[in-house]
This record gives sequence, structure tokens and C-alpha cells, in this order.
Amino acid sequence: MLALEASARTAGLGLWQNPQFAVRDAARTTTKLSGFQLVEGVVQAVGVGRDRLYLNFGSDWRSDFTLMILRRDASKFPGRLAGLRKLEGQRVRARGWVFHMNGPAIRADHPAMIEVLKKP
Repeated sequence: MLALEASARTAGLGLWQNPQFAVRDAARTTTKLSGFQLVEGVVQAVGVGRDRLYLNFGSDWRSDFTLMILRRDASKFPGRLAGLRKLEGQRVRARGWVFHMNGPAIRADHPAMIEVLKKP
């Protein structure tokens, strides 16, 4: 499905012709960002809380874009916590509904919501 999505996005077909569905740069996300979004950037750090894991895309977790994964959902991801920690330094594209908790965030509850991109 990701290959089909990429082809349609490149060709500007269907919903991908609408600027609302453009891939957003994690470093440029703002508090105005809402709705379903695709956000791409480099995971700067992986934070581990009591109930949640955080993939932070900037140096200030209070304002930068974050992917949040509930601990109960971590078992769905390849390698669980260790696999998610390996995303640090990787360029990823996340898809999902943006909410605001400190900065803009997406709650990832399934591995299909996070696409690891090849290095250029």
C-alpha cells in the first residue's frame, strides 16, 4: 500500500492533489496543525514514560512534533521497545490524527502508522 500511496502522491492523484494531504516537515509543524496528517522528520530522541513512549522530532519535547505510543501498544511494533529505540536518528513518516499535548502529536497505535524512510 505504501508504494501505491507514494505513486499516487507523486502523480498528484485523488486526495493527494489536495494540499491538505501534503507531507509536513516535522521541524515546521505548528500548533495550528490539525486533522489527518502525514508528518516526516528525523527522530531526535526516544523518551520512555510510565505509560507512554515518545518519539521526539526536535530538541524541545514541550513544543516539537512527537509521536506517542501507549505502552500497551508497544508490543505491536517490531522489536517492541528495543525496536522503537532503534528509530532514533532515523528519518520516518508518520500518518494519523494530530492532537496537541505540549506540541503537535500523533498517537501511533499500529506499526503501519510509522514508515521508516531510506536514507538519501
